Amino acid sequence: MVNPLYLTPPTVGELCWASLIRNESPLFALAKMRSLLGPVGVPNLLREQFAMDELCNVVEQEPNDVLRGLTYIELDLLTTGDNAFEQLAAVQSFLSPNATLRRGGGDCKSFVILYVALQRAKGRAARFGTYEGNHIITELDVEGGCNSRMWLRHDPRWFPLTGPLTNSDEGYSEAYEIALDMLNQ
Repeated sequence: MVNPLYLTPPTVGELCWASLIRNESPLFALAKMRSLLGPVGVPNLLREQFAMDELCNVVEQEPNDVLRGLTYIELDLLTTGDNAFEQLAAVQSFLSPNATLRRGGGDCKSFVILYVALQRAKGRAARFGTYEGNHIITELDVEGGCNSRMWLRHDPRWFPLTGPLTNSDEGYSEAYEIALDMLNQ
């Protein structure tokens, strides 16, 4: 059974989690996530779902088709603002699926947030992942053999799927579930 949170609109916290884990071990990323949930006002922003109200115009299309019409634009938002709250507010406003559609493009974070939102709106489980340590991608949940489930990596900027998760990602799924639980409290 897939975690039902993988079917809800993506949150700012999920993107932060992916940003942390792309450079750190799962345990270190969890510790950083816990520290982020401490400052006043930040937990509410981390739990905030990206607005998806403008997606109704494109949700009937296949997510890959929506993204093919967008342009890659480098966005360096994680240096915006003096504190974590200002940085997260910038992330929320500039990287939302609606902003990416209005802008006509974005960076890997923008594409992945939009792609995850579209997949989840279609009832498909999706989450954030990392690739080669510095690139945020999507992971799509698919049914494996013998009633098992597995996550397939997918870079929404480049098609097709980049393949299943590897054994080097041991502990990632469990850590992601713990991070989701922290964000859901």
